[in-house]
Amino acid sequence: MAELCAVLAIADYKRPNPARLPSRSYLAFVAGMDESEFESVLAGLQAKGYIRVEGTPEQLDITLNGLLDAIDRETRESYATRTPSAA
Repeated sequence: MAELCAVLAIADYKRPNPARLPSRSYLAFVAGMDESEFESVLAGLQAKGYIRVEGTPEQLDITLNGLLDAIDRETRESYATRTPSAA
C-alpha cells in the first residue's frame, strides 16, 4: 500500500511546465508518510526499475517511465492471452 501511496503522490504532482519540482517532504506529506519512510519506498520503487529519482531533497525530479512501461507490457500480455468470446 505504501508504494501505491507514493506513486499516487508523485503522479498527482506531474504537470506540464511546473514552476518548481516537488520536495521530498511535500511528496511524503501527500503520501501520508514521514520522510524516511517515503525515501525508503522510493528506493524500493527505484530498485524495481519503476521510477528514476534525480535532484535534491528540495527539488525531486522523479520519472515514472519504468512503471508505465511495466503497465504497458502487462496490458499487452493480458490482451494477447485473452481468448475471443464466442458470438
